[in-house]
Amino acid sequence: MKYGGYTAPQLRSIVKQSRQSEEGLDSIFGDGAVAPTIIRDLLNHLRDLKGKSADAALKSTAKPASKQKATKQKRTKKVVARFPSFT
Repeated sequence: MKYGGYTAPQLRSIVKQSRQSEEGLDSIFGDGAVAPTIIRDLLNHLRDLKGKSADAALKSTAKPASKQKATKQKRTKKVVARFPSFT
């Protein structure tokens, strides 16, 4: 995966260089548009990951329709057993 045309290891190296030299990313890249592009790509990737994890969480907690129907039938039988006057 590339962010602004750079891989994650490349970006780690660039950030390390920036911190050691106390120079901003714009001066290291020599272009003021590169850093915002990298940040945009990283944020888009995070959004995609968040969406995938949310989808996975929904899938893991959702009951199959057959189980939902069986659960509803069991609840109905319990209510009828407790309150026979409802029948």
